[in-house]
Amino acid sequence: DDIIVSLPVKLEDNLYSFRADELETGLKKRFPYISEVNVTRKIPSHLNIEIIETDVAMYTEISGDYYLLSDGLRVLDRIGDPAIIPQGTMELKTSAVKRCIVGESASFIDSRAYDAIVELYKNITDSGIKNKIKTIDMTSRFDIYIHYEDRFKVYMGDMEYSDIKIQFLIGIIEKLKAEDKGRIDVSDYHVATATLS
Repeated sequence: DDIIVSLPVKLEDNLYSFRADELETGLKKRFPYISEVNVTRKIPSHLNIEIIETDVAMYTEISGDYYLLSDGLRVLDRIGDPAIIPQGTMELKTSAVKRCIVGESASFIDSRAYDAIVELYKNITDSGIKNKIKTIDMTSRFDIYIHYEDRFKVYMGDMEYSDIKIQFLIGIIEKLKAEDKGRIDVSDYHVATATLS
């Protein structure tokens, strides 16, 4: 209903001068949870809008506010109460954020951080362990940590071969007992170490 109210055209309006691309861009900016919009029109007065919503992939905390992010780091919402963050949402700790505005993509002082975060999140998701990762700590692109459940602090090192490192991590965890906890170092994808506590 909010989307219909926000449309620049009203019921039975003439659509000859209507620009679908402007509407698509405007809807995505006004409603951040929309990941894709496809607007088609049938002259003179029919408009079809298809919308795909995005899910919250992770959140980051900046100066006491919590920003909900999509998998592509689009800022979906800003909230003050961490209790509102959806259960099981991954926390992202990162270097200095340059810009974090609802409806736009987050940007970072270190411009390479954006690609690194998106790539690591994709590798985690593609490997099927997204629900097991509690935190991605990319405060430094060269000293990346992830927290696997409440069991392991995993040192990834840098982003080089991160997809292989994730697979290596999965193989290590499969060989450990369910009650094992500690630190795992997969920074060298040839040799890993696990220190159990």
